Amino acid sequence: SDLQYNNFEENRLTTLRYFDARETNPNRTAMGFHLQSRVSSLKNDQQSSLDDPEYNPAFTIRRHLLHIIEERLKVTLPDDISYALSDGVVLCHFINQIRPRSVQSIHVPSQAVPKLSLAKCRRNVENFIEASRRIGIPEPCLVKLTDIIVPFDRSNSNELQQHGLFRLFLTINYLKLIALNTQELCENNLCSSIDKTIANFLLVFLALSIFLLTYYHYYL
Repeated sequence: SDLQYNNFEENRLTTLRYFDARETNPNRTAMGFHLQSRVSSLKNDQQSSLDDPEYNPAFTIRRHLLHIIEERLKVTLPDDISYALSDGVVLCHFINQIRPRSVQSIHVPSQAVPKLSLAKCRRNVENFIEASRRIGIPEPCLVKLTDIIVPFDRSNSNELQQHGLFRLFLTINYLKLIALNTQELCENNLCSSIDKTIANFLLVFLALSIFLLTYYHYYL
């Protein structure tokens, strides 16, 4: 990866500088220690940046996902959004809010069975993906079944989990844009309908006025 390559380059340059300094600097031991300490400091700074949520892209994506879904469904989800979405229930309700009855049947937990089986979770997620495809989500932006179901296996690499999370974010964000466009279109159609109603009323009023003026002029 780029981070490993950068660390390799830093270590290589530090080694070269250290051996160059041994020939020109009488305090070579102190110089070498200073350079090694500086490299360690740089590594610590890089690691701190990755651990800091403000600089972690995966954390940012999770935060945006939480905001979009919670705002749409008016619910509060746990911070572990991957687990919250893994059974597909929230996703199916989300897309039904965007386009009613997009998913006709949703498997939901009950008091008797508080946790869905893997087969029912898969079915919910498959219904969500198929409904998203019908609505018009392009394939490059469409989440995959394995992006939602599989990432919770601890054997998967962190990189695969982040890729799946990013594709899910693309799908959810695309659905949000579709909802906004639909709302704007409905509002425009409503305004257009009101304008047409007012225009028709004015035409009828004008025609009635002309008729009354003509009637009074010829018959009174």
